[in-house]
Amino acid sequence: MDLIPITKIKIKKEKWFQQKIKYEEDLTINGVLERSCHIIYNWVNNLEDYSLICKESFYEKLKTILYENYFYNIPLNVAINDEEDYDYFELKHLEEINSLFLKCKELFDYYGVDLFQRKTDNLMNLFYFIYNSLDNLEYLSDNSDGEEYLS
Repeated sequence: MDLIPITKIKIKKEKWFQQKIKYEEDLTINGVLERSCHIIYNWVNNLEDYSLICKESFYEKLKTILYENYFYNIPLNVAINDEEDYDYFELKHLEEINSLFLKCKELFDYYGVDLFQRKTDNLMNLFYFIYNSLDNLEYLSDNSDGEEYLS
C-alpha cells in the first residue's frame, strides 16, 4: 500500500482570518472580509420588500460561508419555501447580486485574497446566502392578515 503524503493542511478559520495582507501594515483577511460584508449588508439593508432575519449574525455567517467554500468547496444550498417568492427575488435582484459579487471579487483581488478567483466560483453561493438570510415583508404581512382572520 502506497501512502500519499498530505501536502497542504487546511488552516483553521480563526487563524486564516488573522493572516496579514501583503504590503499592508494593519490589515488582515478578516478586515477585507469585513469590508466585503459591509458592502453586501448595506445593499441588503436597503431592500424595500425584504428584511434580514438576523442582523447580528449576518457578518459571521457570511465570513464562515466564504471560508468553507474557499477551503472545503462546500456549496451552499438554497431553502425554497415559496417557489413564487424565490422566482420573484431571482428576477428582481440577480443582476444586483452579480454586481455585488463582482465588487467583492475586485476587492479580494486588490488585496490578494484568493476568494472568488477560481473558475468554479460564481455568484450563486452569494445569491443563496442572501436569499436564505431574508424575509419577504409582503409575504409576512399577507400571512399575518390570514392568521388574524383565523383567530
